[in-house]
Amino acid sequence: MTRKMHREIKLVARSKKLYILLIVAAALSVLLTGCIQLDVSIGIEDDFTAYLTYEITIKIDEYNVDYEIQLRNALNQIGWHYQEELGFIASINTDDSPFTLTLTRKVQNNSLQEAFFALEEMLTDETMSVFMQVDIAFGRFYRQDRYLFGAMIDIPQIMRLSSIEEMTSEIKERLNQAVADGEGLISISLPASESIETTHPTSITDNRAETLILIDFTEQTAFEIEARVNYLRDGTVGPSLGEIIDEQQHMSNVAVIISGAALLLMIIALIAAIVRAVRMRKD
Repeated sequence: MTRKMHREIKLVARSKKLYILLIVAAALSVLLTGCIQLDVSIGIEDDFTAYLTYEITIKIDEYNVDYEIQLRNALNQIGWHYQEELGFIASINTDDSPFTLTLTRKVQNNSLQEAFFALEEMLTDETMSVFMQVDIAFGRFYRQDRYLFGAMIDIPQIMRLSSIEEMTSEIKERLNQAVADGEGLISISLPASESIETTHPTSITDNRAETLILIDFTEQTAFEIEARVNYLRDGTVGPSLGEIIDEQQHMSNVAVIISGAALLLMIIALIAAIVRAVRMRKD
C-alpha cells in the first residue's frame, strides 16, 4: 500500500459524540475541585475482534462528598445509555474515589480487513465516537496485508459544537475549566509485523503494534499508523520481512547441511559395502 492508494476520510460534524464528555464535565462543574481523565483504547485482537473502550476516571476532593450523588447519577446515566442504546458493556465503580466508568464495545470478524471496516464503523458513528476525523486504508497482497490507520480528536471544537452556550455563565466557566484540566490517553493495539510510518513512537512486540498518545484537551490530537502484516505459509502472522528472509536462509542452510550429511552417509555406506564385497571374494 502506498500513499497513492485510496484513503477514505469521514468527518463527523455533530456533537452527539460528546454525550460521554459533557455529562461528566457537567457533573464535575458542581464540584469545587476535581480531576477527570478520559482514556480511549482502540484495537483489533488476534482473533480479528475489533474493540473500542472508554474509561472515565474522576477523582473528587474529600471535602466534596456532598456532591457524590450527582456524580453517581451522571455516571450511571452514561453507562445506561451506552449499554442499552449503543451495545457497549458498562462497568461502574462509585463506591469510593476515584470513581470509574468503563465502556467497551466489541465486534467479531472473520478477517483483518473486516475488522478494520468494523473499527471504522464504530469510530465514525457520531453517537458513540469522540473522534472528529477517521482515516483508514487497507490493501491485501500476496501473504501480506498493509494498512493505514489515523484519527483526530478535537475537544475544543466538540465543545464549540455542543450546547454549552445554553448553560449559565457560572456552569459554562466551570465546565470549560473542567475540560481544560482534563487528562487522557489513546491506546492503540493492532496486528503488525513491522511498522512503515507512524506519528508517535510505536513498538512491535509479538507481532503487535502498540502506541500510546496523550490527549490534548486544549488542542487537536491526531495520530497515524502505517504498518504491514506478513503471513507465513500456514497462514499465521509472521515477523518482519527481514526476519522471514533470514529464517528462510537459515532453513535453506540447514537443508543443505542435512542433504550433505545424508549424501556423505550414503557414500560411506556404499564404500563399506564395496569393502565387504571385496573381502568376501578374497575369502
